[in-house]
Amino acid sequence: MRKRRAVIFDDDTFILNLLDAFLSRKGYEVTCLSKPVVCPYSMNNEAYCPNDKPCADVLLSDFQMPGMNGLELLEKQRDIGCRIDNRNKAVMSGHIIEEEGMRRELGCACFKKPFLLSELDVWITACEERIPLSVLVGAPRKERRNPVHIPVACSVSSRSRQFSGVVTDVSSSGFCLTTDQALSENDFLTVNAGMPVSCCRAAVRWIRQLEDNGSYSYMAGCNCY
Repeated sequence: MRKRRAVIFDDDTFILNLLDAFLSRKGYEVTCLSKPVVCPYSMNNEAYCPNDKPCADVLLSDFQMPGMNGLELLEKQRDIGCRIDNRNKAVMSGHIIEEEGMRRELGCACFKKPFLLSELDVWITACEERIPLSVLVGAPRKERRNPVHIPVACSVSSRSRQFSGVVTDVSSSGFCLTTDQALSENDFLTVNAGMPVSCCRAAVRWIRQLEDNGSYSYMAGCNCY
C-alpha cells in the first residue's frame, strides 16, 4: 500500500519545515515549495492536466505569496483540471480572507495563522477518509527539493552581463532560481557566487513569469551539469 502524499506552498521557511516535519511524522511523502507553482509535478505549463489521476492527496497553500495568492493558485489548478479533491486543499492566512465567495466556490478549507497543529490534524484526519490508498497517484518528482534562500550572482554564457537572483529550493541535481532577469529555456548559466562549486554551471529547463503589484520577475528551474 502506498504512502499518502502532501504538497505545501509557503514562502516562510519556518512554516514549510514545521508542516514538513508534522506530515512526515504522520507517514506522508511531502513536497515543499516556496513559490506558487500551478502544478508542482510538471515542468511544463500545460493548458490542461494530462494526468488521469491526482498527483497528491492533500495540498496546503499560504495565502500571501509573491506573484500569486493561495486562492488564485487553487483557481488556476482547478482551471487546468487538477485531480486533487478540492476538499483536501486548504489555504493558510494571517488575516481573514476577503475573497470568501471564491473560497466557497473552490470548496477548500481555510486556516487562520497562527493555528494549532491539533486543528490541522482534525482536518487531515477528515481528508484521509477521502484518500483511497488502493488507488495509485501520479509520479512524484524524482528528487526531494529543499527550500532555501541563497542570494546568487549569475551570468548567461551567451551574454557578458552579470545579474543577481535568489535560489529558493535545491535538490541533488538542480535548483529553482528567482530573478528579475528575463531568461530563456536552454540558456546556460554560470553561478559566479553563492552556490557550491558542484553546481556553478546549470542549464535552464523551464521558465515561469511572476507578477507582484505590476512588477515582474522570473522563476527558472535549472539542472546542474
